[in-house]
Amino acid sequence: MSQPIVLIGPRGVDLDTVGQQLAKRLHTSFRSIYDYTDEEWARLGYDASAEIMTTAQGGVYASYRLLMPMRLRAVEKVLSDVKSGIIVLPPEFTIYDDLTLQMQMNALLANVADVILLTPSPDAQESAVLLDADLNDFPDWSKVNAYWVRNPSNRRLAKQVVYTKDRTEQQTRDEILHLKHDQTPSEIILIGPKLTGKTTIGCMLADALGLRQVSLDNLGSKYFAQTDYDREKAAKIFRDEGIFGSLRYRQPYDAYLIESVLRDEHQCVIDFGGGHSVYEDETQFGRVQTALAPYPNVFLILPSPDEDESINILTRRFEADLASEKQLHHLLITHPAYQEFAKKTVYTHDKTMEQISTEAVSLLSG
Repeated sequence: MSQPIVLIGPRGVDLDTVGQQLAKRLHTSFRSIYDYTDEEWARLGYDASAEIMTTAQGGVYASYRLLMPMRLRAVEKVLSDVKSGIIVLPPEFTIYDDLTLQMQMNALLANVADVILLTPSPDAQESAVLLDADLNDFPDWSKVNAYWVRNPSNRRLAKQVVYTKDRTEQQTRDEILHLKHDQTPSEIILIGPKLTGKTTIGCMLADALGLRQVSLDNLGSKYFAQTDYDREKAAKIFRDEGIFGSLRYRQPYDAYLIESVLRDEHQCVIDFGGGHSVYEDETQFGRVQTALAPYPNVFLILPSPDEDESINILTRRFEADLASEKQLHHLLITHPAYQEFAKKTVYTHDKTMEQISTEAVSLLSG
């Protein structure tokens, strides 16, 4: 194979699974653009702190716009590095809300013979409706946050509580720096519900102290792979029982994640995801409590000492966050550039992954 095969498509289409099946069928390599190392991303211009701050201030759409030039450079690099095999380009790397960047992307793919678009339907509006259904199942984090605020787990685990209402992230950072103990181990651990700013504050603390930042949300896949965690079972529980059922299923695996990260990561700032510090089962809670016991700097981040006020503030943040997500989702579903890129198109609605893969193979040049 003298040229790579590039798979593109909007959000909601499982490009990775089709790409892996194609690679297996064709006895060739599979390459996701996310396979680059942290050092390689840094050379491409990725700045994690800038992304975190931009997302906190403007939502995921603002973050998407910030990262567009870097993502275009990443596409240029992967097309230069990978001379054959299957390359998967997620929609954030192919669709640009900037005409100049979009034209540069068109030029990068112009000479690739096999650019295959995977999309649900030849009707763009029908595709948008089908893929928009993904957001209909988007968990209602406002309800989840209300549960997390009222659940006693966070306060039982925290050594200090910091309230963020009417404070900037810098002021919150400075309060934590003032309150933190310098005993060993020196890790600072941030817990609390979703959308309280833990990752943003963690980033600022890491910068101030010259430490690395570690986000548990980014490490779940790595450590869950060491367990019997079953993604298909988790997906079925989510369909049958909703987000609360899914969170209950995850609790033993989250406890294992926390134990493992605290064992493996040192001299860093660690921010927990909203569910990593809330447990209904006392056995799992006890595991996390034991793991955190030696750490003096466990900070619970909440908007307000008043639970109802915290819930109201977090609900407003969730609504703003979801609006930004929907804005980006719509762009990445409906953009006309997909049809301009594609040399071939496979429609995915009501087809199995095997059928999609077979059809894609039949369309390949040569």
